[in-house]
Amino acid sequence: MSERKQYEFVVVKYVTNVLSGDALTIGLAMCEPGEQENGFLQVRFTKDWERLLHAEGFRQVRVREHGECARVEVEEGEIARLLDDALRTRIVDGLRNCGYAFVALDLEGFASGKLNRLVPAAERQDAP
Repeated sequence: MSERKQYEFVVVKYVTNVLSGDALTIGLAMCEPGEQENGFLQVRFTKDWERLLHAEGFRQVRVREHGECARVEVEEGEIARLLDDALRTRIVDGLRNCGYAFVALDLEGFASGKLNRLVPAAERQDAP
């Protein structure tokens, strides 16, 4: 069994007006202790990057962040489209402009629940 890690939860707020302090709470983020700098956790919103792929005609997409790498998931039947040089360049440039050093394609394609693989089987709700 893998060793349990200690995590901290941080309320994520989107500040709509810095001067007035108006903010909208949009969720929780889980991070390792000490990952916050000066009480702030650096968060990137991947939904905007998914819009980049939707604009190129991809229907089902996901962009996962792995540090400095953006991992792109599209439906299995659409993976071959990303071999087009012009399309691939636009997507890579768009994600690099968002601050990523690397862009990777998930060769399994889009599938819900992939991150559940990281949860030990004994701790999953669907475990026997």
